[in-house]
Amino acid sequence: MINESPVERVDSFRYLSVHITQELSWFCNINTMVKKARQRLYHLRRLRDFRLPSKVLRNFYSCTIESILMGNIATWFGNSTMQDRQALQRVVNKNFGLVIRVSYCSRAPPEEEVSGSIRRAGGRENTESEVGDRQ
Repeated sequence: MINESPVERVDSFRYLSVHITQELSWFCNINTMVKKARQRLYHLRRLRDFRLPSKVLRNFYSCTIESILMGNIATWFGNSTMQDRQALQRVVNKNFGLVIRVSYCSRAPPEEEVSGSIRRAGGRENTESEVGDRQ
């Protein structure tokens, strides 16, 4: 009770774009992120079909898809299940593959670059250039 009025009990709720369940599992949150990323995959494919430059495709990927997948990653990544992480990785590989196939101009192989960005966003690893930038 809050201010003498009963509080409704719910299975999950959304707060600051993070879905929180009463079991404190991240399945609902990760499922929602994967769904949103897959919806934007359609738009990425359409842009590719219009033969836009690879730089535009990479920007679209970074701004619309990667930003969804990396949102609040420090909060939920450590407690996610292996199944949830694999679902995320499938979406990342599929989306990033569309951008790379158009024009491969990466500093590292795509798998290393994508997984490196996931690790950096999760606070697990920094590249040498990031460490140098901070000094």
